[in-house]
Amino acid sequence: MSKRGPGRPCGWAVDGAVLRRRMDQLVLTPQALAAMSRKSGESISESVIRDALDNKRLSKTTIRTLGALLELRPEEFITDPAFPRDEVEDSPGKQAPESARRKPTYRGTAVIEPDRPLADRQDVKNVITNTAISRAILSGENIPSLHRVIVSTAFYTPMNDAHKDRPFADGFAFNHFFQPAIALLVTWRNRGTPLVVAYDRRPSATRVSHVHTRGLALLWATSYVYGLKVTSDWDMHEWVDGVEAGTTSADDFHEGKNPLLVRLIDRKLGLRDHNLSFEPLGVITNDQRVTGSKDKTSRVYTQYVFKGVIHLEREPANMASFLRGLVRQPVDPYALELADSPHERFQDPNKRKKNHMDIVAWLGLVGTEERISDGTATFLRNFNLVT
Repeated sequence: MSKRGPGRPCGWAVDGAVLRRRMDQLVLTPQALAAMSRKSGESISESVIRDALDNKRLSKTTIRTLGALLELRPEEFITDPAFPRDEVEDSPGKQAPESARRKPTYRGTAVIEPDRPLADRQDVKNVITNTAISRAILSGENIPSLHRVIVSTAFYTPMNDAHKDRPFADGFAFNHFFQPAIALLVTWRNRGTPLVVAYDRRPSATRVSHVHTRGLALLWATSYVYGLKVTSDWDMHEWVDGVEAGTTSADDFHEGKNPLLVRLIDRKLGLRDHNLSFEPLGVITNDQRVTGSKDKTSRVYTQYVFKGVIHLEREPANMASFLRGLVRQPVDPYALELADSPHERFQDPNKRKKNHMDIVAWLGLVGTEERISDGTATFLRNFNLVT
């Protein structure tokens, strides 16, 4: 039953400043948010979203949809004390479990616009929002645990390539991007030294990836938020919440049957049906900040890299076919001998620009040094899952 009394205005008052601030955090325009609502099945027009930003009254359905898309609880943006919050929070239309709504920085919502020119299109990003965590990684001293980094990240989609140089998080003069990653090897009985599974980074008219960095690579990195749906996979939330509550082992991230790491990388590599082993390899950071410039900030990229090994009973009859069966993206995979030199292999074939992160990952696989540097990239051996 409606709680609107005699003479009460239609709808419920909201705080447009809160909504605007959340949209800015997620780099969302009213047009993009309207597009997301259509995909969610509960469409909100762009004009209604602009009304919300102007503190105009909204229907309960619109409030519920906006809250789900922006991952805001009713009390965070509704100013009307008579609003029936319990009805919205308990409604079948809510789109996120309570554990996720408590920690909205793990999940985000953004639109990749397919009609943009290829050079302007962007994939989703995880960005570190804690300056202390960023400084610790960059200094190479007291490297924070994987768990501490994950809970210090947010998710967004840059509007274009130049936008990646615009600081997203408060207190930063640059963007510090983050991903977990795998350096994948394959071996079999009596094989000896495993082979490295690499791939060729080439742009595609149908994908956002590999627009700028091209050439041979070995790091299989992944974000932990995908696509447009607020209701996408909540596995990362469950691991973080379980670790913090003491109900989940930190090792569940990379050990056991179908660990979290395998599920995260599943859109790129099909590993679920193989005998696997993983161990932390190291933290790789590519510091691309521009020094001595007053009008450009540039970026830092960090990956927490696991060494992963596929253990086969015997050598594949056709290695190329085996590798193509693993890869779920339209890239060309290769099996490389670890004895090969990385410096000439891992580079853009046209610009001759080195892929420094892949080079230090390779050197980390073949060597034992605690710290390895090449160009703008640094490798620091090992890391803790939790502290």
